[in-house]
Amino acid sequence: MSLPLVAFSQKQYYLKTFDDTFSSDPLGWYGDPFSDFTITLDTANGILDVVVKKEDPWSVFDKYMGNCWANSLVLDQSNRYMEFRVKSVGAAVTKPITVYPKWGRNDGCPAENKTYPNMNFTIPVADEWKIVFLTIPQSTGGSQNVIDTLTWRFAMELPNGRYQFDYIKLGNAAIPPTPTIDVVKDKSVLENAGPQTVTLTGISLPGRDFIDGLDITAEAKSRDIITDVTILDPGNGKIHYDEATKKGTATLSFTPVNGKAGNSDSIIITLLDTIRWKMVRTGFKVTLLEDFSRKQYLKSFDATFSFDDGGWYGDSASDFTITLDTANGILDVVVKKSNWFSMFAKNMGNCNIPSLVLDQTNRYVELRVKSVGKAVTNPVRIYPNWGGIVGCDAEVKTYANMSFTIPVADEWKIVFLTIPQSTGGSQNVIDTLTRSFAIELPNGTYQFDYIKLGNAAASPIPTMDVVKDKNIPENAGPQTVTLTGISILGRDFIDGLDITAEAKAEGILTDVTILDPGNGKIHYDQVTKKGTATLSFTPVIGANGLSDSVIITLRDTIRGKMVRKGFKVTLVKAQIALSDADDNVKVYPTEVSDVVNIELAEAVTGEVSVVDVVGNVVASQKLVAASTAKVDLSNAAAGMYLVKIAKGSEVVVRKVVKK
Repeated sequence: MSLPLVAFSQKQYYLKTFDDTFSSDPLGWYGDPFSDFTITLDTANGILDVVVKKEDPWSVFDKYMGNCWANSLVLDQSNRYMEFRVKSVGAAVTKPITVYPKWGRNDGCPAENKTYPNMNFTIPVADEWKIVFLTIPQSTGGSQNVIDTLTWRFAMELPNGRYQFDYIKLGNAAIPPTPTIDVVKDKSVLENAGPQTVTLTGISLPGRDFIDGLDITAEAKSRDIITDVTILDPGNGKIHYDEATKKGTATLSFTPVNGKAGNSDSIIITLLDTIRWKMVRTGFKVTLLEDFSRKQYLKSFDATFSFDDGGWYGDSASDFTITLDTANGILDVVVKKSNWFSMFAKNMGNCNIPSLVLDQTNRYVELRVKSVGKAVTNPVRIYPNWGGIVGCDAEVKTYANMSFTIPVADEWKIVFLTIPQSTGGSQNVIDTLTRSFAIELPNGTYQFDYIKLGNAAASPIPTMDVVKDKNIPENAGPQTVTLTGISILGRDFIDGLDITAEAKAEGILTDVTILDPGNGKIHYDQVTKKGTATLSFTPVIGANGLSDSVIITLRDTIRGKMVRKGFKVTLVKAQIALSDADDNVKVYPTEVSDVVNIELAEAVTGEVSVVDVVGNVVASQKLVAASTAKVDLSNAAAGMYLVKIAKGSEVVVRKVVKK
């Protein structure tokens, strides 16, 4: 019998994802006259349910495709594919299921009768989705032996049971997609960094909502620089698929080989579609850095800086030992040569590949250094080499060297220098550092915490948190304000940072200063990398109603940067304490028959309560910016009572007697 399934056809993505030339028959999918089917669509999930009731032989589940004169699907050598996603509910199907299109017809199709080898598949596991992908063989017979036209029907012979179809594709729609994955950027990794992981993203099969059958592997191109290259499987498969984005992620792991600093290797990632047998390969380069690179901000140079394989070194006439205190991230440089200076240098690039470009915005060098055991009063010279001495196409440049001293032993010093403009060569505004950056050090032991060049050394601006405006009583006396969030952006220290404060006007605030408890005006927190300071000022009595601004200046005395911030202080009328004098609080009459009156010298917010001799409250009243109050005691028993007027922590007590 033939069952029309117009409703099912509404899901365009699935059973109508054929070649563009496919013309759908109004009857939809059906069973032939000798079959016994029920065919329904789960519209909520877009799943076609096919229940085959006939026991023997199998039933034909098919789709009318067209006729002899209106070809509905054209197949050539590029699109001879069929793909569908199917599930057998409740039972596996181990006997092959036959799939066959009909090319031409047995009657009424002039000379177009064709013989077509059938295809088949099994469903070895029940209740699990299976993607079936088949290459349609070339038909024989008729006049078209290279290009086939599907002019009758497409059919499957299904045994007794229940099946679910998620999609069916033919022709162009079933052309196997090439797997995709996002590009992975090249990486620089310490030679002794241990196992590394990289998250691989954007894994997908274009045009498919699933990645069933997709496998991922990885390997190193060579095998002595990077080891243990693998895709991790946390237990639920190597690829984690996100149903929302329709893309997957995977985690790649590898371990650099210690002792191979300066070498590079490529990691090759292979995505293989084991169902459709499509494959794609991509890769990225891993460069191993020497142990010195462990403290990354020792190499915080311009983004275009390319690291030399040899790292920091002493020249042939120098005598050094260079080690890294990995626990503290400090580079120890011991200069053994006693006569003259030794050159502590770093190769930057070559004449053809400039590694650091300086213009008028980033001509800076900054380093934090300590001389262990002794001061260095003779100037220590710093000099980059711009251009090379040999073979750099007339780019030899004359460069004015810079210098610094270390006047105090065993204390960190930040050295910040502006690199002068070089002369010579063809580039007189923009310089390219193409040879080396060097420091000439005398005999001794030095520690470097960081070295920055170019953009990384561009002078940061000091910063601090905003201070809110304040209202202060004119007679409040000395006031203190905690200043927070004091820092130098991009630096882990505030060496050289000074803070001062002043009043903008005169006669309103006096004694404006930053307090120094004896260990400096700024207290620096090594955990938060921010400092605090305490500002003090005294309001002037008699200046109520007037406002003044307190201006706070943060000055970086090393880099010459400064920032100013401020807040407004408004003086309000002097507060009179409740207990200052009897005239400030009046309670009358002292012998009361009904109402007791309270008069205050100024409006206050607080509470009036009347309690008996054992502490029971017999009456109370809230005060909101009030200077008077009346409390009714007409219902109170005769006897002595205490009238309590409370303002914050201040309490004034008066006695009254109820007659």
